Amino acid sequence: MGFLEKLLKKTKKQSPFCSVVVVAAGQASRMEGIDKILCPMGGEAVILHAIAPFQASELVDEIVIVTREDLMTTVGNLCSQKGYDKVKRLVRGGDSRPESVM
Repeated sequence: MGFLEKLLKKTKKQSPFCSVVVVAAGQASRMEGIDKILCPMGGEAVILHAIAPFQASELVDEIVIVTREDLMTTVGNLCSQKGYDKVKRLVRGGDSRPESVM
């Protein structure tokens, strides 16, 4: 069996790897300095509600959260306490939403 045949055969058996990027790096300017990702909703921070469907999905392999540098530890701790093990990386956001997405 040639290299290409092995490669194609292997790819057909494996499902694709899916990463989800959650962009949550806003400056809270419209909410007068209140971080909406940390606001409680139903007893939990909004960011946890945003991540929950991806954590529960069998189609998602990893979650990457883009957030402000000053919130990285807090968001990481929230995810860890909740047992969200698909959260693999926290990334510092940019000065604007397009920069954070990039």
